[in-house]
Amino acid sequence: GREGSYDTEQAFYYPDVMVVCDKLLPDEYYETEPCILVEVLSPSTASVDLREKYLEYTRLPSLRTYLVVDQDTLFVRHWYRDEAGHWNHQDLTGDGNIPLPCLDGQITLPQIYRGVFE
Repeated sequence: GREGSYDTEQAFYYPDVMVVCDKLLPDEYYETEPCILVEVLSPSTASVDLREKYLEYTRLPSLRTYLVVDQDTLFVRHWYRDEAGHWNHQDLTGDGNIPLPCLDGQITLPQIYRGVFE
């Protein structure tokens, strides 16, 4: 993945983590076709990350996974696009596994929180 921003006609966001697969860099300052986006949830950003950004991000045809990671507890909201193109979500705690289809892999909550709650 590479660091960058997410750009639409309506909004311009800087996600905490972005992964872009199999694509040449169209512009050195912004990215428009990420496959995975991650936001770290905090009290000041919760409503934006869970509503406003979700609505904008899921309009991206390239996006397959949107993760909202709570910074204070072991909790991840995993939004994913299914084979039919519909968005679904699951809330994960503990040792949950998160499939990352565009990377042909997965990540676990302990991997996400490594070094945070140890």
